Amino acid sequence: MDKDKIVKAFDEFADEKYADSEETLRTEVKQAVNDFLKGKLDLEADPIQTADSDSSTDDGSTDEE
Repeated sequence: MDKDKIVKAFDEFADEKYADSEETLRTEVKQAVNDFLKGKLDLEADPIQTADSDSSTDDGSTDEE
């Protein structure tokens, strides 16, 4: 985890920017979990999809229920 981003998230929280703080923390935790799983399982690709790739398929539908 990037220490500077965690400090930034707590600073945002202290400034009552709760949504920004939550987003920063979620991003950092998701990346840390992704890196851990990738290393532990010896994977080449990221096991957790990034927000950029979304969860939509080619036909426009999503795989969410």
